Amino acid sequence: MTDSIENRINLAQAYFNVNKYQESIDLLEKSLTGIHSNDLTILEGLCHSHFRNETYDEALKYLDKYEKSNESSLPNNLRLLKAKAYEAKGDIQAAIAEYDVIADICAGEEARCNYAVLLKKQGNLEKAKELFETILKNAELYPKHYKKHEKEWVDIAKAERI
Repeated sequence: MTDSIENRINLAQAYFNVNKYQESIDLLEKSLTGIHSNDLTILEGLCHSHFRNETYDEALKYLDKYEKSNESSLPNNLRLLKAKAYEAKGDIQAAIAEYDVIADICAGEEARCNYAVLLKKQGNLEKAKELFETILKNAELYPKHYKKHEKEWVDIAKAERI
């Protein structure tokens, strides 16, 4: 196999898929050079790999680099990852700030549910209750496939609601 950026990215994805996050990171970091130093695909892979590797500061570093390389913009899936990384590393205020921005703009209920659970832990019961109720209302209003797809978050909302 030829040592190319494309092959490294593909191999890094294969490592990621079998939970070999450090191997994925090593390949992606090796690829982040020259004209590929701001490659969004590589940066996104590094964000996810570092998050799964529980190296949250590194995940946040690459999320910031992605944002700077993408005209100060992060897609919603990476904004959610950023909130989760802040939460995982214990920076609760930063996590709350991120969740507050994305809870209503991310597709699905994961961001809203994570935000509600975090707010509940922090004692903000009124806002948490409102978010849990929104999740449950959405599950009732939207088609069956939505409820099925969002089952994990709906179940958490049912269990956690106040």
